[in-house]
Amino acid sequence: MAYLRRAAAALIIIMFQLLSLSNAHNITKILAKDPDFSTFNHYLSATHLADEINRRQTITVLAVDNSAMNSILSKGYSLYTIRNILSLHVLVDYFGAKKLHQITDGSTSTASMFQSTGSATGTSGYVNITDIKGGKVAFGVQDDDSQLTARYIKSIFEKAYNISVLHISQVLTSPEAEAPTASPSDLILTTILEKQGCKAFSDMLKSTGADNTFQDTVDGGLTVFCPSDSAVGKFAPKFKALSAANKTALVLYHGMPVYQSLQMLRSGNGAVNTLATEGNNKFDFTVQNDGEEVTLETDVVTAKLTGTLKDQEPLIIYKIDKVLLPREIYKAVKASAPAPKSSKHKPKNAEADEDADGPSADAPSDDDGEVADDKNGAVTVTRNNVLVTAIVGLCFGVWLMRLKVGERSESESGDRIACEERRTTEEFGGSYNGNLKEIVKQVQSAVKPIKKDAKRAVMKKNLLKNLNVVLKLNPYAKTAKRMSLLAEAQRVKAKKEKLTKKKKTVTIILMFIDLLIMFLCLNCSCSLIWSLFSGVPLGVEDAGTSSLWTCLCAV
Repeated sequence: MAYLRRAAAALIIIMFQLLSLSNAHNITKILAKDPDFSTFNHYLSATHLADEINRRQTITVLAVDNSAMNSILSKGYSLYTIRNILSLHVLVDYFGAKKLHQITDGSTSTASMFQSTGSATGTSGYVNITDIKGGKVAFGVQDDDSQLTARYIKSIFEKAYNISVLHISQVLTSPEAEAPTASPSDLILTTILEKQGCKAFSDMLKSTGADNTFQDTVDGGLTVFCPSDSAVGKFAPKFKALSAANKTALVLYHGMPVYQSLQMLRSGNGAVNTLATEGNNKFDFTVQNDGEEVTLETDVVTAKLTGTLKDQEPLIIYKIDKVLLPREIYKAVKASAPAPKSSKHKPKNAEADEDADGPSADAPSDDDGEVADDKNGAVTVTRNNVLVTAIVGLCFGVWLMRLKVGERSESESGDRIACEERRTTEEFGGSYNGNLKEIVKQVQSAVKPIKKDAKRAVMKKNLLKNLNVVLKLNPYAKTAKRMSLLAEAQRVKAKKEKLTKKKKTVTIILMFIDLLIMFLCLNCSCSLIWSLFSGVPLGVEDAGTSSLWTCLCAV
């Protein structure tokens, strides 16, 4: 029963994965259905707000049409200022059309993404929602003026308690949101690192010239893993022993050419590329998470994220407790064998020094077998891959459960036969080998020989049990006996036919269920393959619904 429980647990996990996928949403796809919101949709993508919206589970988007967007575009704001303004239109709570008209006391304030990211001071990132006369709803930024500048027009899309997209008349803005915002590329990365307690790592960037590579990568997205000053201080002697090329590669190894928020790191495990990746020089490491803890594994050391120093998309800087050591420069750590017992005559000065940060810098890696396969993207886990894997795993799990049940019945039958053989072997003194002739010989040698001179006793006839006598006394007894035997034969035949019919019915039902599962899985798989090769986006809700039906049918 253990394997049945494991298979059932695996099916439950797959069902939860499919259900979680069915709850996902895509704000870009939702707004793309109406061309009147094309400008708003474009700037959600350009400012990376769309990615943040898609990652959240409870959200309300206040969308404005193209004419309303022109009011802020005509002022020539930078892209990062536009991001602050649009973040006022993303509420971190759910407000559907019905909830808007049922607000307690007729007015409420809710936080926007501009407030939740810490960019706003005080409560300037809150949005006021008020029911006014005539069944209308007004919106306004909660600042000194607290004016209700926008009106609710209609609901564009709603998914209960998950996401709501509402059309409002005007852009919500405030002096703080419109304040000039410097782009991350205008900030000097090394200066930020020095102010956040990473001066030693900043000096490494400057000494190798890698600071220019980091700075040039900021606009396209950059994730930096900064070791603490104490970790860099312990590693400094080994760093000095490296060649110039290896020094540069090691420093670049601490950067990823994409923006990876903490939530993104926690939601996906796998190998990621770094700024040092080039051709066959992979220079990748593996991101692993266990609950709230995120670790970086290089096969040489395992570093842990200890905090976030700066998060201003497209730049994010994390602090780690160790220097990342690539296996392309250092030997990968292998499982160590138990240490031999020390000799009694071991000299006192023969103790070996150990370093917690990793092996010696003079030992380049010569074990190509330890290098992992190359990854095309920075994060290898995608939503479509998870969906395909879940469907295939579900079908395999159902097939495995049925196969295991058959194997178990065969195994139990074999166990019974083996048990009978062992018992027979014990009864015959342990010499039973399955040969019938040997059994006969052993039986003949064990029993007493027949007494040939024994006299046969004459058995007296019982008139009530003697068939010939009964037939003479009652001629109908023979016919009654024959009718009784015929009735018994018909009863056995009818029972056998009924059992055969029942087996055929069960077989047909099982075949129908198998065909239904194969059809649903083939339908989902073909849809996914068509989406991947044709470039037409697959509706996540449709895929999730089909997958859910597949799970229910399989169970």
